[in-house]
Amino acid sequence: SLAPEPLTATAVLAAGALLGGDNTALKDRWLPRLAAGEWLPALAWQESAGSQAIQPLGTHITRATPRDGGWVLDGGKCVVAAGDSANAFIVSAQGSGGLGLYLVQRDAPGLTVTTRTRVDGGTWSELALKGVAVGSGDLVASPAVASSTLERVLDEGRFALSAELLGLMARALELSVDYIQMREQFGKKIGSFQALQHRAVDLYIQQEIADAVLRDVVRQLDAAPDDVARALAASRNARF
Repeated sequence: SLAPEPLTATAVLAAGALLGGDNTALKDRWLPRLAAGEWLPALAWQESAGSQAIQPLGTHITRATPRDGGWVLDGGKCVVAAGDSANAFIVSAQGSGGLGLYLVQRDAPGLTVTTRTRVDGGTWSELALKGVAVGSGDLVASPAVASSTLERVLDEGRFALSAELLGLMARALELSVDYIQMREQFGKKIGSFQALQHRAVDLYIQQEIADAVLRDVVRQLDAAPDDVARALAASRNARF
């Protein structure tokens, strides 16, 4: 069964960004609450719908301007997973020193969250940031590590989503086979029709191919690959 929980969005993407950052105090403060289910962050990185690439340095719409020892964020994000239930957002923004990841609480002045319904009944959110103040202690990842951290968590998120899609595929096929084994037409179980048998076998083969790819990628990720190897493995999953 599908669990309506933001596992990939929160425990993989957002938690991964926090773990990969270089702010130990933030990790000590928020990770225990995340693990306890008391705090749900969401990663807000995408700035153009349909693009799966991180914006090149210098082209980020969202900007971080230094002010009073912290920063002020201005810009916008789209397609934020689990944004409707998030307590806070880890926002990527371009500053004078490069790309950084910043922690923004949901009730921060200047932040507007708009949630929209997807065609599958789920939701995604858009963020508008106008003069959102971020304190010096809320820098999740400095420019020294932000880009590499973001690339890694997005690859891991693609892998996690692929695993979820494989589960959907397997369950949908199981339900379909159960149905054709009990449904009767023209006085016969429709599962006895050769055309439906062939289609079921074709779908099973596709499921097994996807499963084999996923398991192979698991082995590659367990081997702690470098950034290029990890990205290539994630790209294989994205082709399901």
